[in-house]
Amino acid sequence: MVMLVTATGDKVAYRLGRSQGRPRTQTARGGAIRGRRHDRRRSDTDADGAADAMIEAKATQSNLEEVLYMHGHVMITHFKKYVFYKLLLLTLSIIFLVFYEPGIQDAFAGSSHKISFSTLKKGSALPDGDVIRVDVAQNYTSDSKIAISLQLSGVTWWKGIQSGNIVLCQAQDSQSSTVTTIKYEDLKAGGVQLWKAKGLGRHWDIYDITDAISQMKPGNLYTFVWSKD
Repeated sequence: MVMLVTATGDKVAYRLGRSQGRPRTQTARGGAIRGRRHDRRRSDTDADGAADAMIEAKATQSNLEEVLYMHGHVMITHFKKYVFYKLLLLTLSIIFLVFYEPGIQDAFAGSSHKISFSTLKKGSALPDGDVIRVDVAQNYTSDSKIAISLQLSGVTWWKGIQSGNIVLCQAQDSQSSTVTTIKYEDLKAGGVQLWKAKGLGRHWDIYDITDAISQMKPGNLYTFVWSKD
């Protein structure tokens, strides 16, 4: 910058002007400063974009992990339900077979135990853990029939006496049955079997008195006292 002074009488005139031979620099014109500011703004913008991209990538990864976790949890829940319903169906099937299929019942119960009438008269322990004693009263009924009764002593589960398919006596909860009479000929055809309730309350043929016909005489009363099961 150059100041020129010219004399005009008693006045001094001043004129500003550019000096000759001094080129204006880019800095003087404001170019370089503006360029650096523009570069800094662009750098800041790029940094902000990179940070946003990183945040978005982390959010995407977090969402993916959450989705995979939820998907796995749902699969495990469905698998547990599947196993539960399969086990429930299997249990119901077994219960149905045990209660309604005679062949399956026999397989679960096993063969009835063969016992003698003399063992009952002694009141000895029986193979399934029971103690049953038989008392005899002579000349109780007609000579063509036999009278039978059942008495529970200290046991509560159901017990019964049958001759083949004929139910003679049954009792439960320490009760005594009424006296039942049966024709001797019918008793010879069916024999005498002792029944009791076991698991699930099902009635099982437990004992078969092998010599009942030869030992039990017409006209007598035979009382079976069941004192242990």
